[in-house]
Amino acid sequence: MKTRRSKPMPAAGAAMLALPLIVLVVIGAAWLPSRGALGAPANAEQATGFLYRAIEAQGREYLYSVFVPREYRTRDDWPVILFLHGRGESGTDGSKQMAVGLGDPLVYAPQDYPFIVVFPQKPDGHTQWEDHEEAVMAMLDVELGRFAVDTDRVYLTGLSQGGAGTWYFGATYPDRFAAIAPVCGYVDRPRRTGSGEVVWRLAAESPRTAEYAAALVDMPVWAFHGELDDVVVASESVTMIEAIRSARGTDEHDPNARLTLYPDANHNSWDPAYRERALFEWLLSHALEQD
Repeated sequence: MKTRRSKPMPAAGAAMLALPLIVLVVIGAAWLPSRGALGAPANAEQATGFLYRAIEAQGREYLYSVFVPREYRTRDDWPVILFLHGRGESGTDGSKQMAVGLGDPLVYAPQDYPFIVVFPQKPDGHTQWEDHEEAVMAMLDVELGRFAVDTDRVYLTGLSQGGAGTWYFGATYPDRFAAIAPVCGYVDRPRRTGSGEVVWRLAAESPRTAEYAAALVDMPVWAFHGELDDVVVASESVTMIEAIRSARGTDEHDPNARLTLYPDANHNSWDPAYRERALFEWLLSHALEQD
């Protein structure tokens, strides 16, 4: 069994997060060739940048991608982020999931994000991430075995439909993730009536809220939402964080049950969230450990 602990950030990670913002223009290449190895396993992949992948799972082929820092061979304990995209980035092209959310800042300032990032792509917008659970976890496990990583520092985040997936996977696999960061996510999956109308069950009315809170009672969580969100109402994140705090017996000062509300943001709270340098410092301050 694994438990959680605060863990000092590796020197390399702290140094990279402390760098000033530098805008890079990337043209052409989807990945960058390697320049030797330092500390990585002999079988570790040598390409860096955005890499394209495919996997057979749940009776079909899933395309996905992985971001590998250019400095990959400078260390052998890279932290990993699993990123779940929103409904609009669903598809079977294997790359659209990097266009919105975490992929964008990785293109413009890769040096500010000292992580290997796994980008699954959900093949269609009408299903939920939980419907692709086996495929998502298979992608993550394949990449954890492929690279020189710190398996105690695997983090989970996602936006909108991916924010809902973050709540689900975090609660379903609390021993796999050191911390989670759902962005404008909802708690319960919507359902369709016989006429095709989409019906939402809000977190305040859903049994999943208490179930998730119980499962996440020891999980560091930092949620983000726009107060003006008219797609997924902000009360989804507010209710979920309040439920977690209640389960823990803590209040709004709990450093590991955080909520950031952007007063002027509508549904797009992911741009400001993924540019919060403090978020990534906070992620790196948490790790799992064997009992």
